[in-house]
Amino acid sequence: MTMNVQHVLIPSSDFETRRNPTFSRLIFRCSFWSKYCVFVINFFVWVGGVCLMSAGAWAQLEKSRYDTFNSFTNDPALILLLIGVIMFIMSAFGCVGSLRENICLLKTFCLMTAAVFVGELTAGSFTISLSNRLEEELVEDLYNAIQLYGAEKKFTDDIDYVQKRFECCGAKSYDDWQLNKLYNCSANFPSRCGVPTSCCKLDNSPTCGYQTRINGVSIKNRKKSRDSFKIALCYKQ
Repeated sequence: MTMNVQHVLIPSSDFETRRNPTFSRLIFRCSFWSKYCVFVINFFVWVGGVCLMSAGAWAQLEKSRYDTFNSFTNDPALILLLIGVIMFIMSAFGCVGSLRENICLLKTFCLMTAAVFVGELTAGSFTISLSNRLEEELVEDLYNAIQLYGAEKKFTDDIDYVQKRFECCGAKSYDDWQLNKLYNCSANFPSRCGVPTSCCKLDNSPTCGYQTRINGVSIKNRKKSRDSFKIALCYKQ
């Protein structure tokens, strides 16, 4: 009589788990803590994504109120909003996948993480290469707005807002107002060789900026002007 003997191979890990209950508990604890560590990390990334989306949306809404500065080729507000959306979606995959132990979601999360890493390297190189261009666009927009100040309400309101909001005067210097026909020293206006009221610290003095640059006298060298004017520049290198 011949007996058929079947050999069943038990994986070493399963055999070790059955033979040693302590080892089984250790595996469970490691799985538990790793799962929730991934969840907590992705939760904070998710919160960061929400914050970036909120900041980007607020910046875009605030900037849309002022058409003077809407001509940027690369809009930082939109870039911030896009990064926030990517972080939000990616971390959501990580949170749900880790809690439910869903392999498909976790694989998607890993692929998105790798893609974001490559994207960050690309974006970093792109930002460095375009940083000078962004600065040039900003300064050019400020110069154009200064030249059209008083002639078009849109530019007047935008420049007044920027100078009051950031407590500054001019793009790179308060002498930039020489570019404006109302504040040019060759103009035949009471405001010649001066700066706008939005450069003043005190809003209740409509003539505080008149003839402050006359005869080459610097604002920095006049005590009255130092006390009355914002010396800071709207564009800082």
